[in-house]
Amino acid sequence: MSRLTFLILWLFFGALWGQNSYVPGLSKARPETDVHFWHLELEPRMSDGYLQGFVETRFRALASDSLLCYDLHDSLRVDSAMLNGTMVSFSRPGNGSVCLELLQEIHADSLYISGVWYQGFPPMGTGLGGYTHAVRKGSPEVWTLSQPFAGHTWWPVKDALGDKADSVRLVIKTDSSYTSAAPGSLSLDSAGREVWMHRFPIPAYLVAFSVANYVHLNEIWNHSCGLPVELYQLVYPDDSADVVRDTKYLRESMEFLCSFLEPYPYYPEKYGHAQFSRGGGMEHPTMSFMGSFGFELTMHELAHHWFGNMVTCGSWADIWLNEGFATYLSGMGFERYYPQDWKSWKSKTQQSVWENPEGAVFVRDSLEVSRIFSSRWSYKKAALVLHQLRWWIGDSSFQAGLKHYLSDPELRWGFAQTKDLRQHLEAASGKPLEHFFSTWVYGEGFPELHASWQQKGFRSLEIHLEQSPSVEGGPEAYPIPVRIAVIGPERDSLVEFRLTGKDSVYVFAFPFPVVRWEPDPEKDMLARWKSIEKMETEVENQALLFPNPGLQPLLWLPMMEQSVGSYTYQLTDLSGRSLSHSLEAMHGSPIQAPKELRPGIYLIHLYKDGGLLGVLKWVKPSP
Repeated sequence: MSRLTFLILWLFFGALWGQNSYVPGLSKARPETDVHFWHLELEPRMSDGYLQGFVETRFRALASDSLLCYDLHDSLRVDSAMLNGTMVSFSRPGNGSVCLELLQEIHADSLYISGVWYQGFPPMGTGLGGYTHAVRKGSPEVWTLSQPFAGHTWWPVKDALGDKADSVRLVIKTDSSYTSAAPGSLSLDSAGREVWMHRFPIPAYLVAFSVANYVHLNEIWNHSCGLPVELYQLVYPDDSADVVRDTKYLRESMEFLCSFLEPYPYYPEKYGHAQFSRGGGMEHPTMSFMGSFGFELTMHELAHHWFGNMVTCGSWADIWLNEGFATYLSGMGFERYYPQDWKSWKSKTQQSVWENPEGAVFVRDSLEVSRIFSSRWSYKKAALVLHQLRWWIGDSSFQAGLKHYLSDPELRWGFAQTKDLRQHLEAASGKPLEHFFSTWVYGEGFPELHASWQQKGFRSLEIHLEQSPSVEGGPEAYPIPVRIAVIGPERDSLVEFRLTGKDSVYVFAFPFPVVRWEPDPEKDMLARWKSIEKMETEVENQALLFPNPGLQPLLWLPMMEQSVGSYTYQLTDLSGRSLSHSLEAMHGSPIQAPKELRPGIYLIHLYKDGGLLGVLKWVKPSP
């Protein structure tokens, strides 16, 4: 960043802070801390969503300061605050924070326990959901979704990435006719009071709870990775039969992910679903909130428990490390369990990306919620970039690199950036990937391919490929894995090669005549084929019998297949004696000969619009 740019930003945000304005994504919390434990006591009023709460935070200070500030929406009233068991004064600067006015300065490297009592109506529907009170089929519900920075709308917290609590306890107090859901295990259950204890590192945006008139579905499942997992689902009473039916999707998802990656990392607690009245889902650790229970969404939210929950993106600019992987792994689930839908999934994902020629996987405006969670770029383009990457380095290196990434002690239960993933994939594959990431992840748009081709004899093919960026200023030369299908009269061949520069010429030879070729037959490429031009050669005007010798050869008319006119042929012996009537000549159709015809050499007289086009020699072998 230039000094001028920095100065402009400093003046801009300084003016906002001076006006006590809240800027989403810019936390007001201070000083820097290392959170060890959160304890939340929450009492939502089900009739209208009014919330009373108490939050205890145990932390180690990373810097000295005379104030201790948390992010908290101004609509929530603070009643009192304490530090290390002593009540302290507090202030509300009006910028979406609460600041504890300390009797003594906080010192770096010292341990502290703070507490804030508060109440009020949280703002509804902030960010991707925030705090929501709704009525579904006559029954009220409350749920939260704090991603990316809506946690402060319902509890006092540092609403930012970069720190995880070692554990969190949520005490939910409600009328006994309702049931709560939250991360972790239900450690104490009494009338109107439920205690959820989660003993794994967790960032602020994944702390959540919901309350509704749930029914409970529960079972212990021993999956193929050999570790028992409690399947714990809280669903609406009228949906319970459908959820039981769709539980097979959860089983398939767990089987695939634990075998492809590693055992489910939260197995000592549970994996569960809690329904909420929102489309899509949210991967709260051990308890995904679900709007539906289809295969793709079920796989997506479970996959986040490896990519996003255990290893979390280190900034919202790197959100593709969460969402791209969850999207692609759900696609791989189709490849594994529903292969008939795998090609369709890739094709629909391609088309979604290609609708807009712009956009990078890496997020440059990480304060804009809609850009962070762009379905086209952070989810679908990111998923197809991972598909290109898997293809580029090979399946075994791709899988090994992901396992190393997840098990890296610097990343596991912590935060990661794009460079961390690249380094692990480079180590696993032995291939430099800096150029791959600079184009596919950081570059705008996608490559477009322009092909010109010609046949170099019946059994060879020459293709000239050029690439250009879909958007002005995009990368000039992506590393592109290319797949084409080469079609012959009796057999096909799948050809794979790499385009590493702006343009290149490729020549391929085959053990069979080439009829035609098709780009990207399985819809694997993120590069879009913009134009394909066929170059004519002398071989275009020739006809061919294949196989020859052959008992019933096929007639191949490379150029005539697309020409205007009618074609016929007649079978004769070497003396010219006719052995068949004039028959219609169709590209790729077998020669029709009398069954009693003996092995030997015969002639095929080929006509176009009644005029002799040429004579082909056919050798009929012994059967």
